[in-house]
Amino acid sequence: MAGWDEGQVFFSDQRYTAEIDSDSPAVGHIAERRFAEFLRTFRSEDDAFVYRDQLLRNKNRLRIKLEHLRAFDDELGDLLVQKPAEYLALLEMAASTVLLSLQAATDEGEAPVQQEVQVFLYSETPFGPKTLRELSSEHVSRLVTISGIVTAAGKPRAKATHVSLQCQNCKNTKTIACKPGLSGVNLPRRCELQSMEGAE
Repeated sequence: MAGWDEGQVFFSDQRYTAEIDSDSPAVGHIAERRFAEFLRTFRSEDDAFVYRDQLLRNKNRLRIKLEHLRAFDDELGDLLVQKPAEYLALLEMAASTVLLSLQAATDEGEAPVQQEVQVFLYSETPFGPKTLRELSSEHVSRLVTISGIVTAAGKPRAKATHVSLQCQNCKNTKTIACKPGLSGVNLPRRCELQSMEGAE
């Protein structure tokens, strides 16, 4: 009977909270739906679909003006500024979904493949601290704009988005997604296949 309680616990964060209004974009799936609606329906002054057309031209990247998002839904724009690590990923998933639906509407015959879209945000009006000296701990993990002149820059470092692992003994492979930012990947200590066979 030894080892009966070994194993892994899996969970899924559905982002359901009882205290938040059901139509609030603070709930993850509602925010993703609102982002998709913004990308599909936002029109410029000359009545053109800005982001829909941009997605069809450049299928892997999208430039979004933050003022447009705030004009569409101010609360959604504020959430993106306050929690960019969480809401930028939702915006990229929504862009990928919108691109897939646009390709399905335009291409007949073969089914389109869903692809990742990288979102670049820009703003013409500055927000956050005015100078680099005013940047403090309250601005950590938030989106800010600071104007100035770059005097030195280091070499960019590559960061993996997915890591593929292979067991030395059984050659079992596993792919793990990396979190954005400075966090790393938690590597498993044992092969999952061998631990499952040991449990039987």
